[in-house]
Amino acid sequence: MTPGAEPGPDGTTLRLDGGSTTLPGPAGDSLATALGRAGRTLPIGCGEGWCGTCTVEVDGEPVLACLTPAGRCQGADVRTARAAGDDDLRRTLVQSGAVQCGYCTAGVIVVLRSLLAGAAGVALDPADVRRALVGNLCRCTGYEAMIEATMAAAVARARDGIGRA
Repeated sequence: MTPGAEPGPDGTTLRLDGGSTTLPGPAGDSLATALGRAGRTLPIGCGEGWCGTCTVEVDGEPVLACLTPAGRCQGADVRTARAAGDDDLRRTLVQSGAVQCGYCTAGVIVVLRSLLAGAAGVALDPADVRRALVGNLCRCTGYEAMIEATMAAAVARARDGIGRA
């Protein structure tokens, strides 16, 4: 998050999914609340930081939008699953059966995309994927399909020469 930047009187200005926007409301509101007010509603499971459904990237790092004050994102690059998800990863998750009810999917996509971006050019181990998913609660899949899909996406990215995002 951008150090030293202060939200303006009209709200928090940031880059959201590639475009500049100002999130209305107090800087102390959660990022999830501010995004919802701006028309970018995120799935909110618990609102307390333990389920991971509201995960977004802030300056390339996954954060829980329900716990992150909007004002801390002043000047930051915020990417939701809409922009942070990579199409190959999405396709692989769907094809592998890793998406069932879909409630956790947005947060999972953000976390796995970040993992893949950070692992570009490095061998990925299933244990790495499990560690990345620790903060994302899924009651449908048992996670194995997510792990397999992520491993397949990592192999495809390496094969296609896709570097860091």
